[in-house]
Amino acid sequence: MRKIFLLFLILVSTPQVFAQDTIRTYHDQEETLIKELYLMVNGKANGEIKRFDEEGYLVQIGHLKDDQRNGLFIDLDPLSGDTVRIIPFVDNSRSGESKSFFPGSKLKQTSTYQDNQIVGEVITYYESGQISDKTNFQHNKPNGLSQTFYESGKQASKVYFSEGRYDGLFEEYAENGQLLISATYLNGVLDGRETQYYEDGQVLSVIDYSKGILDGIYELNYPDGSPERRGNYKKGYEEGALLSYHQNGELREKAVFKKGIPIQPTEKYYTSGKLQQKKTFDKLGSPVLEINYFENGQVHSAINYLYNEAQGEVRIYREDGSLEEIRRFKDGKMTGKRDFFDEKETLIITEFYEKGNKINK
Repeated sequence: MRKIFLLFLILVSTPQVFAQDTIRTYHDQEETLIKELYLMVNGKANGEIKRFDEEGYLVQIGHLKDDQRNGLFIDLDPLSGDTVRIIPFVDNSRSGESKSFFPGSKLKQTSTYQDNQIVGEVITYYESGQISDKTNFQHNKPNGLSQTFYESGKQASKVYFSEGRYDGLFEEYAENGQLLISATYLNGVLDGRETQYYEDGQVLSVIDYSKGILDGIYELNYPDGSPERRGNYKKGYEEGALLSYHQNGELREKAVFKKGIPIQPTEKYYTSGKLQQKKTFDKLGSPVLEINYFENGQVHSAINYLYNEAQGEVRIYREDGSLEEIRRFKDGKMTGKRDFFDEKETLIITEFYEKGNKINK
């Protein structure tokens, strides 16, 4: 019995033997620039690990357990040594509250990891400490309400996400509290009416969408609230009259469409209300003829089109009606002679072009 007791004492008092080595990895083949420094215990990485950049500065401190990251991993600014980010690990997966910091260690962002994915609310801060952004996450993606704020604390936006995509109400605000954008998204695309405002509350635009496609009212306004553009779309195509206006209220452009194809000549006007351009189209909506006018009514130029490209001879006139120039086009590019005339319509210069480029001849 005494021998057994003595043997027991020897066994419990004998220290365990650990094989322990310090491991160094390097940035260079010459092994002069240390990259990592950690311990191997019984063939596995355990304890503190330090990582260095190529300049030799310490950039990360972490903890290992049996080859896996366990505990806090701290990223450091290489020059100041300030903490840049702290991420907790459990069994090699990010798990728990993570923090990042501004220079000087002021809190920049907090987030929570679960099984290596961001979950819950992520909060981002201005350097002043005021909250900049609050966004809910699920499975590593924004999901639910996301809010941004001005540094004054006033709300800048309020949007909703579903699996990382806009889904639901979308609102943006000016710092004075004025709503700037109000819209609705469905599965990441605009769906419904989007209204935008100037900072003084005047309506900037009213546009209807259906699953990301223009469908319904399309209205734009000048800052004073007067109309800039009025029209309608149907399933992504212009439908009916599309009108745009100069800021003085005069009509700037007029077109009439059916399923996106102009069914009447389009017209453009000067701010005086005088006709500036008239363009006609074929049944497929391709331009056929474009006539441009001076404000006094005199024709400036007439351009024929074929397959959407300028074709043939184009005569250009001065405001007094005298011929100033003749250009020739082929497939939308000047080709052949370009003639210039003086006020008496006498030919004074001829140039030659090939595929839009002036050539010597």
